[in-house]
Amino acid sequence: MQGWWALDNDSLSHVEISNTHWIWHYGDDAASDTSTILITHRLPKCVDPSIPADFVNLIQGNDTLPNELVGLTDSTLSLMYCLRGNFVLFRKLQDE
Repeated sequence: MQGWWALDNDSLSHVEISNTHWIWHYGDDAASDTSTILITHRLPKCVDPSIPADFVNLIQGNDTLPNELVGLTDSTLSLMYCLRGNFVLFRKLQDE
């Protein structure tokens, strides 16, 4: 997952994934939000425990944003935000 990713439906929104950090950028602006990444098999409360899945939790202070890892290839990253059920698709821009 390391590298730079662009949000598929908003090419100005970029995510830099570096080690255990998820850093949002918009356009040429400086980083707007930084979260710590926790990849886990532990299910958030909003997920059916009978369905095996991996999760990418973004932690910022006391807030945790649980995301199911729907797909990961060399060129795409797809997540589902568990609390709302909406999907986001990122396209790889460059490696770290």
